[in-house]
Amino acid sequence: MKFLNPEVVFDGVIQIDGSITAANHAVTKTYLESNSVVAIHSDSSQYAEIVTDGGKQKLKIKPLTIGRTLVDTTQTSFANWLSANYSNGNEYQESDIIILTNISGSTRPDSFIHNGGSAGSAADWTEIQGADVQASEVRGFLSGSAGVNYDANTGAITADQSEIRGFFSAGSGLSFSGGAFSLNASTDLVNEGSNLYYTDARSRSALSVADTSEVDMSYNSGTGEFSAALKDGSVANARLANSAITIAGASTALGGSITAAAILGASDTDSLPEGSSKLYYTDARVRAALTAVDTTEIDMTLDASSGNFKADLKNGSVANARLVNSAISIAGASTALGGSITAAAILGAGDSGDLPEGSNQYFTQARSRGSVQAHSGADNLLEYSSGSGDIKVSLNKLRKDFASQSLTAGTFATLNHALGKQLVHVSAMDSSGNLVQLEIQYQDANNVKVKANSNVSVDIAVSL
Repeated sequence: MKFLNPEVVFDGVIQIDGSITAANHAVTKTYLESNSVVAIHSDSSQYAEIVTDGGKQKLKIKPLTIGRTLVDTTQTSFANWLSANYSNGNEYQESDIIILTNISGSTRPDSFIHNGGSAGSAADWTEIQGADVQASEVRGFLSGSAGVNYDANTGAITADQSEIRGFFSAGSGLSFSGGAFSLNASTDLVNEGSNLYYTDARSRSALSVADTSEVDMSYNSGTGEFSAALKDGSVANARLANSAITIAGASTALGGSITAAAILGASDTDSLPEGSSKLYYTDARVRAALTAVDTTEIDMTLDASSGNFKADLKNGSVANARLVNSAISIAGASTALGGSITAAAILGAGDSGDLPEGSNQYFTQARSRGSVQAHSGADNLLEYSSGSGDIKVSLNKLRKDFASQSLTAGTFATLNHALGKQLVHVSAMDSSGNLVQLEIQYQDANNVKVKANSNVSVDIAVSL
């Protein structure tokens, strides 16, 4: 059996009864104390210590002398000093100090102390850090320039506006005063490009005239003056505001003619004045002579301005006798509008028991049970009886028990569970009800093998 968990935590004591013979066997406390150095005796604690190196506990002898201090005034970097003085890892020992006073670009000496390493590189040394750089030291490296003022006491940097303004000047069409530019230009300072400026000559040369059938047009391109004159005999009646005259009630267009008989006599009523008793017909006279009268069923209205009559049925005024059809037949019973009929009269029955079954079928237990079935898939564990309507999942489809299994030490026993799945859960307990961990091999969908490290009798359960 293999535990492939990234981490296994046992909240209790793990006891090993077997012999420790292989390199990957776990060891006991007794074995470790008998075969390993686990501590430094108190008499030697000032000379030796146990350290972890490469994941292993190792014995280390402490430096027995006072560390040396060396001052180097020639090397310009720590790397140069290492190259010239330290490569094997044993030239110096823990607590030795190196002070380099000639480091390039530094006004302070750099100091390093040996940390006990033996790599023969910079990893064996730890730099001794000095105090932080003071603000006054930083300010001493800065200065001002043209247009920029610098206060070395406070570190403040400000702009000198008067000097900056002196860097600027104004060109044609611009003026500069008090640090501000202003525009002092017009189109007179801008040369003409493809977008041309206006001139009278350019405008006049771009125009021309054309005559029509009624008007003669003329144009003087030198002065820009236009003139127009109507042509003789060119204006038709349609162009006139008044193109006819009325004579004795007869309109005669310009260019037309009228006879003397037409002027002096009359050929229809249009030429006769109306008398006082025999009046001419007008829509207004007819409309004024008419009125609208309501009835009990109809509201009548007359619009005197248009002569339109309108009739509307009054709400609730039409009796059943006025209707072509004033009743409906429900389940063979005639019911007049405004009457009533009961549900029993419509159905001809007091409840559904008196009604024959149609395409909408009534409920029965047999119909309900017959409409339900268990899924036909191979993985379905549910059983269903359409005769009784019972639904169940049998325990033997989920779990198989193997009581009092006598296991021989180091020998696999095959259990035929017939659950249909290769990956199943296997549990075992002894006669006292304690959990027993067994080595398990999953054979196939119906069989599993179990093995114990010693002879034991256990109860085993295999489940999905």
